[in-house]
Amino acid sequence: MSASGAPRLCLESELALRLCRVVDTPTSLAVFLLIQNQEWQQLVEKKIDPKNYLDSDVRRFKDDYLVTSILRKSPNIPLGIDRMGVALSSFLDAEGSNTQTNARLYGAKHPAWFYDVQQRARLILGPLTPSALNRIWSLTRFGPGATTGVPGERSVASQKFDATMHLTHGLMPFARSLMGDLWANLQKVKLIVKGSGFFTVPKNALTDRGCAKEPTLNSFLQLGIGSYVKTRLLRFGTDLRDQTWNQTLALHAQDWRLATLDLSKASDTMSRALVDELLTSEWASLLSLARSPFMKLPGDAGWRELAMHSSMGNGYTFDLETVIFKSVVESIVPPDLWCFTGVYGDDIICPRQYAKQVVSALEYLGFSVNGAKTHLAGVFFESCGMDVFNGVPVRPFYCSREEDSPIPYQLQLANALRLWAEMPSGECDVRFREIWTWLSKKVPKLWRHPVPKELGDTGLLVSIEEARPMPATYLSEYYGWEGYVAKHVILKSRLKKRPTWGHLLMQLARAGSYHGWWSDPPARTYGSEPIRGLYGRPRTGVAVVLWQPGLCWTNPA
Repeated sequence: MSASGAPRLCLESELALRLCRVVDTPTSLAVFLLIQNQEWQQLVEKKIDPKNYLDSDVRRFKDDYLVTSILRKSPNIPLGIDRMGVALSSFLDAEGSNTQTNARLYGAKHPAWFYDVQQRARLILGPLTPSALNRIWSLTRFGPGATTGVPGERSVASQKFDATMHLTHGLMPFARSLMGDLWANLQKVKLIVKGSGFFTVPKNALTDRGCAKEPTLNSFLQLGIGSYVKTRLLRFGTDLRDQTWNQTLALHAQDWRLATLDLSKASDTMSRALVDELLTSEWASLLSLARSPFMKLPGDAGWRELAMHSSMGNGYTFDLETVIFKSVVESIVPPDLWCFTGVYGDDIICPRQYAKQVVSALEYLGFSVNGAKTHLAGVFFESCGMDVFNGVPVRPFYCSREEDSPIPYQLQLANALRLWAEMPSGECDVRFREIWTWLSKKVPKLWRHPVPKELGDTGLLVSIEEARPMPATYLSEYYGWEGYVAKHVILKSRLKKRPTWGHLLMQLARAGSYHGWWSDPPARTYGSEPIRGLYGRPRTGVAVVLWQPGLCWTNPA
């Protein structure tokens, strides 16, 4: 456990114990005793079954769901588990499954529905014409994450332009076309690498999540492909910028007789054969050109040739798997019921009467359904962060702290508790007011400004009655004339001074003067760039907000 892990675990444990006392059910008593006796393994494995609750027991289920889940994702729990080793083992298991899927799918005579999926996937992606390739090229960009050539956590975008360019052997003939003459002439040194590098990020107390660190130029192209696929999906009714549709379907799944499906290791079990068999040869070739054929595993494991098509970390994996799952669902569900389907990555929703057919098709394609998060019937459903019991949102919050977050942990927990206590009525359950007060007193004084929900974790979330804000009409025109005045904390990223040609190329790309598509506008930093995850000293600012009603403490019905 890290040096900061022990005090955080004390805070998390105390919060969970206080919640158990307030909830006061047999389940909360069991959780209370497990925490007191430090039976951490049993605690993180403890779950509740929605079938054991009456349809009218919404509040009791919501309470028990919170106390059994709140510590499950905490990386501070001392289980003595090599979480990276567990993630690596899971990756190798997925590769074994992919090897079998490749052997089974390549050149096989598929069932009739497979060709319907194939036709649908090809229709969504469209033909790979010269204009489509030009569009993909115009969408190429660098993401914020590390690559094999620029691995530093505190790297900035321009470093990827002027660092030694890493790329796979297959991409080498197309490097100059991808980079353009200006960049290619400035970037003299290129390094051919075998593929990506394996690394992990925190997932929960039992395991980390395996990811891939891609070669720099491969990542540049992958993100262009991913952006193009997003635009194609949007034409067919799937917006990967917004999870609202899946959340709405999950909320009404019981009334509309829907099923919510979730897959285990979906990205890692998308095999090479599946992509090659489903897509046109042009699309399969382009995706293969951009992917990493090998992955460097940690320790002495060395390089491994990948049976999967692409893992998490590849810039188009999420978009491509959405195309595949959407094609499966829409090839099985009749078109007049497509309005009751939703696909967002591996979060899938479809009419209940077709759910078993969808599951069977996914298993044929090499995927495995996550039984714990798949709900074909009953009163509990979940998708895209929306957990619903008998038509009521009941999703718990988790003690899960990002290491580089500048926001005080106590503030994050206090706000999460207040938002959870507000579900679903819009008024906060007064039973948890004392715990919220205890947490809010631990928040540093600078961060205790009362703020509305729209300002997020820039202060303590409170109701308008508690804050009693000043109307904005009393201020000058500079602050606006509608709404209320709210003080809140402002954070600005620290800057790294980089007066290099890489910085110039980055600014040209962002401005659209060179090539490449960027979501953020040109930064007027004059040779400096913001460092991701590193912030300066917080300061107090003023905002004018509408401050909608809500977050009032009331007795539960």
